Amino acid sequence: MKKPTTLCQSVLFLSLASSPAFANTDTTSQEEWEQAYQKALELRAGGDLFGAIDSLNNILSSRPTSHRARLELAVSYYRAARYEEALEHAREVLADPSTPPEVRDTIELFLDQVAAIKSADESGAPSLQRFNQYRCRS
Repeated sequence: MKKPTTLCQSVLFLSLASSPAFANTDTTSQEEWEQAYQKALELRAGGDLFGAIDSLNNILSSRPTSHRARLELAVSYYRAARYEEALEHAREVLADPSTPPEVRDTIELFLDQVAAIKSADESGAPSLQRFNQYRCRS
């Protein structure tokens, strides 16, 4: 099921794409990395959240400093309603001093959003995330 993209997620992606601080420096070729990264995003867009999570975790095993992949993993965990994992990965990028200020701001908004939904779910209050899990497909 496709989840709506939040403003925080959209801004996060744009911020990352333009940030030189998020360049990759390991031995995997940039072309191989981009192919694996795009495949993970396609899996998520196609509704295969756990396939995307596996792919992004594989990317991070070869490039553990890839903030781009780590933030996409956080979004994938969020969409899978695995909020603790989403918070953990987003916080890891936020803790890096090289994270640009505009990306930091977006991550903080994302963290607030995830925390609010997690809290609503834990309290049993209705949430958009839970609503989307049960709504009818057209």
